[in-house]
Amino acid sequence: MGKSVEKISLSVGELADICQTGDINYRFSSRSSAREGIAAHKKIQKTRPDGYFSEHSVAYQVKCGCFGISINGRVDGFSMSDDIMLVDEIKSIRVNPEVIPEYVLEQFWRQACFYAFMLASEMDAAEVLVRLCLFHLDEEQEYQLEQLFSVGELTLKFAEAILVLVDRLESRRQWRQIRSKANKTLSFPYPNYRPGQRELAVNVYRQLVTSGQLVLQAPTGIGKTIGTLFPALHALEKTGKRRIFYLSAKTSTQQMAEKAAEQLSEAGARIRLVTLTAKEKICFNPGLPCDPDYCNYAKGYNDRVNLAVREMLDLQDHFDRDSIERFAKHYEICPFELGLDISQEADLIICDYNYVFDPAVYLRRYFKSQSFESIALIDEVHNLVDRGREMHSVELVSSQFLRFARLIRSRSSALANVGKIVSRALLKLSREDDLFVTGDFFLLSEPPEALTSLLHKFCTQVEATLLHNDSGAEAPGDSLSLYFEVLRFLRIAEDYDADYVTLLQRAGNSEVRVKLYCVDPSNRLAIAFDRLSGVV
Repeated sequence: MGKSVEKISLSVGELADICQTGDINYRFSSRSSAREGIAAHKKIQKTRPDGYFSEHSVAYQVKCGCFGISINGRVDGFSMSDDIMLVDEIKSIRVNPEVIPEYVLEQFWRQACFYAFMLASEMDAAEVLVRLCLFHLDEEQEYQLEQLFSVGELTLKFAEAILVLVDRLESRRQWRQIRSKANKTLSFPYPNYRPGQRELAVNVYRQLVTSGQLVLQAPTGIGKTIGTLFPALHALEKTGKRRIFYLSAKTSTQQMAEKAAEQLSEAGARIRLVTLTAKEKICFNPGLPCDPDYCNYAKGYNDRVNLAVREMLDLQDHFDRDSIERFAKHYEICPFELGLDISQEADLIICDYNYVFDPAVYLRRYFKSQSFESIALIDEVHNLVDRGREMHSVELVSSQFLRFARLIRSRSSALANVGKIVSRALLKLSREDDLFVTGDFFLLSEPPEALTSLLHKFCTQVEATLLHNDSGAEAPGDSLSLYFEVLRFLRIAEDYDADYVTLLQRAGNSEVRVKLYCVDPSNRLAIAFDRLSGVV
């Protein structure tokens, strides 16, 4: 009897990411919103002549070893002329194409070539002219780069990526066999259950294997951590799910989960565990941008991380903050990104609530598809409502922009002036006495439109001056922090609805705060819950 075939489905972008090389460099990641990206695609597509097809869905299936792999995506646009097919890959940018690093362009080309291969296979084309269409959002100008490929060349690129994917999948399959052999017969790590602990474990198991949700209230001392982790491991084997998230806001509770996992390992379990630590706590160069010009641990990260992960997994199963920092130092790579990358091989991820629930930082890599591969154990879930309000709210203060202007003045007078203009706009709100008729607080039903317009200009100027320069001068860390907070403000403003209010608060005539406050986060938390298979 032959091996069963494991079905794997991923997007063209995910396949391209597996082969990524070069540095960590957020300067050249896309900073356009989904709305801006869609609008850019439409603008370019409307300029194309008759016979041009837009947003064409493609799929390709291949069986390799015991894996049935399905790659899916949508070609931005294509046309046919004689025996040559033209395939467009559209990217939104906010930088002159000449300063985009080669490894970033290689990633763009890689994705475009995968689309070209899949479309050529469907249309039986012999040659494909692949065209990168880089649309500058601020200039509203399209830049084009072209390369001609034979189908043989495209086939080779695609096949090489599939082999890298299969190597990774086979490694994971072998680990799951090792884990299952150990964990299917795993016994509770103590001779006896505490009063009520066995009933707790049974209820946890029943809910997780049926993708249910369970709210537990249990007294201190009953052993909730081991009493939930033990049945969760068995549920993982029963259901075939990929991972367990153990979510807690407290470092001490996360350490208790690490200790419980150690106890289970001592009892014979095999668990790959990764504890994720906040970027500001684990960063080796706090305050500097994640950019190879400023941080050596960002330089060449993608060239070294795969070897690092393989060797780490050969050495041990559990990776807490100390061990991740130790390996990151050894391989000279970013510890924060290393934690995220090795977590892809983990059975148990211990982390804060925000890695699942925060709209800005949740781990999208685990929730891209509708496969529902994760279960979650949430410690002190009663705190999640208040944390949810924090995650979906954002505040800006006029004094932040004045401080920014002082920091950046010697670097760019134009950017300093933009900071001052935003600060003055905020202060102007504080002087509108018809708003503050009841004191120093006022509620608006929506964000001030004039302010959001200025904030868009602020971001554009920051990107042009700080993020896309090649002068080698360091960007002040505080200035980038404000930039990212403004981006968060604008994203939340786009998502603003009846669950929000806008709060203005003034302190005399010298300062004003504007806060987009999520009064009711339930609808947004529900979206995150729906991405999970079972929750306790």
